[in-house]
Amino acid sequence: MDAQIVLRWEHLVKQSGRSARAVSTAIGCNPTYLGQQFAKAKNAPQTLSDPSVTVALALARELDRSVEDLMGVLPDVEATPANGYRDELHRQSGKVISDLMNTVNRRMEAYSNRPTLEDVIGWWRSTSGKLVGASKIEEAFDLINVPSFESETVIPERVGAMSLAAETLHGPSVDRLTKLVQSLPKSDQSNLASTYRKAALSRNPVFSEPLQIDIFSPQNEYEQTVEYIRLLLPIEASAGTRFILNYCFRINDFYA
Repeated sequence: MDAQIVLRWEHLVKQSGRSARAVSTAIGCNPTYLGQQFAKAKNAPQTLSDPSVTVALALARELDRSVEDLMGVLPDVEATPANGYRDELHRQSGKVISDLMNTVNRRMEAYSNRPTLEDVIGWWRSTSGKLVGASKIEEAFDLINVPSFESETVIPERVGAMSLAAETLHGPSVDRLTKLVQSLPKSDQSNLASTYRKAALSRNPVFSEPLQIDIFSPQNEYEQTVEYIRLLLPIEASAGTRFILNYCFRINDFYA
């Protein structure tokens, strides 16, 4: 986390007329959380760690600021053609989530070798939802089978070599992703199936709110918490088989 961003938070908290302790408590943190972060930014910036996305979202809401403003990202100043992903965000999501996604897209363009949201949604629209001409982006997403109406879980079909699943599960393994899904509580699996069924029937991209999952790594014998946002797109393969394109990305990658 850039110390200048944390110092910006301190400035915004002071502007609000409230104490760091009061705001820390209001966003669900220890009362000393923000004060400690502010002190680190001034005296030991190398010790700063990334906040969770839930903290950043809560702080934006509490201070009535956009996430772009909170993270010090300048808004676009030039008029640009309407972008599909922006339209969907503003229609489906609240202001904070929209701002967060806009910020992530801009950071992806600047710092990541993965396709941006505009890349993926632009390709999807250009092919009318057909799984063709995806060679430049296909390794970044996974394909999930469309759950039947009776299904209480989801079944992965393909894992992209550069997808978040491949990154966190040490390789593009359908078997590992399937086992991860099956390790979730039955209620979570049922909710997943319902979400993917709805996405299959949608004519528009489906974005999730920030999600969190704990993944145990047998190779390294440790558990990692992954915070991410998920984009789902209904897709049709050349043989007419229907899938859900699943494009997930970490949030904290773009807060550094």
